Amino acid sequence: VSTQSTGYKVTCKLCQEFYVGETGRTIHERALEHRRAANKPSSYAKNAFAIHYQERHDGLKSDLSVSILEKGLGSTTKRKIREAMYIQQLQPSLNLKSECEEVRAFLIKTD
Repeated sequence: VSTQSTGYKVTCKLCQEFYVGETGRTIHERALEHRRAANKPSSYAKNAFAIHYQERHDGLKSDLSVSILEKGLGSTTKRKIREAMYIQQLQPSLNLKSECEEVRAFLIKTD
């Protein structure tokens, strides 16, 4: 089953640190991107999992679990709002400050 327009959480099973995100694509596609970044950090320099695996688990194969926080979010605006709410609520350790600022800027722009 393809699940699109979701808010999601990806947890590093090696240390339990996690990331919160949103996607308009399928969760499967987005999860594969996070796994590729974790497994080949040098090719994804700005990805949160690339940075995490390079700094904390260098040379180890990624071990990530993905859970859906919310389905059927539809528009980009709705997804960004819900992502910001989940980031505020769950305080993920792997979300980069720049990503949080991008979400904030997007929300301010759409007001």
